[in-house]
Formats: sequence, structure tokens, C-alpha cells
Amino acid sequence: MRAALLILGVGIMTGTTTGAAQGTPESVTKGFAQVADWIQQSAESVPAEKYSFKPTEGVRTFAQLVGHIIDGYHYYCAVAKGPVEWNDKAEKSAGAKTELMKQLAAATAECKSLAGGKLDPQVENLGHSNLHYGNMIVYLRLLGIVPASSR
Repeated sequence: MRAALLILGVGIMTGTTTGAAQGTPESVTKGFAQVADWIQQSAESVPAEKYSFKPTEGVRTFAQLVGHIIDGYHYYCAVAKGPVEWNDKAEKSAGAKTELMKQLAAATAECKSLAGGKLDPQVENLGHSNLHYGNMIVYLRLLGIVPASSR
């Protein structure tokens, strides 16, 4: 619901809700850069041996959560350029912290360098990233780690 409202609000502010190719509003690029940096810093702050942690059964491990965020970056930033299918390769193969951090850095750089393209997927990526950063905060707090946005 929040993502839908965010998309509608940005669409109204920019005069479009069609997702046509255009420049990306600064509020979207700055918002993504901020949450992506928090995600990167928070993922870095979790010790490698805690990447298998999950708060309860039925939810992702921390490694799978990071992998899912990577998959989201790949999807939304690619779909801003043209049609693609969702691929959850990073989440399904979520391995060691070292490898996930490399993948996260590469996916973040890919999204931060996106110039123009369809706006709607970029707004959806911002919403998706914020949603899962919220999940990440819960994992961090349960592990006794202060999230990046609270430092």
C-alpha cells in the first residue's frame, strides 16, 4: 500500500504515472542512494557467522534477505530499461558474506548509475528497498547491532 501511494505521489509530482522514459527525479535517486547505503552498511556490520540467522521459522535467513535485495536491484533497475523476468538467483544461492557483499556492491552501483529509463520501476525499487531495510532492522536489533540509519 505504501509503495502504491509513493508511486502515485511521485507520478503526480512529476506529471506522469505512465512509466514513460524520462529523467529520474532527484528525490528518487537520493532516496535510493540513502537506503542503499544503509543496506550496504548494515549488511557489512553483521558478522559472517550470523548470516545464517533468522528471527523465526518461515522467514529468510539474513543471507537470503541480502540475496533478495540484490535480486530486487537487478530486476527493478533492468526493467527500467526494458522488460525482464524476476530472477531470485542471489537469494536461492545465498552464500558467504564475502560473496554477497561483492554482489550487493555491484548491484547497488548498477542501480545508482541508472540514468533515465522508466520511472515506475525505479520508484518500486525505492519502495522495495525501504521495505526490506525495515526487515533488516529487525534482524540487526535481534542480533544486538545498531542499524546504519540509527548511528
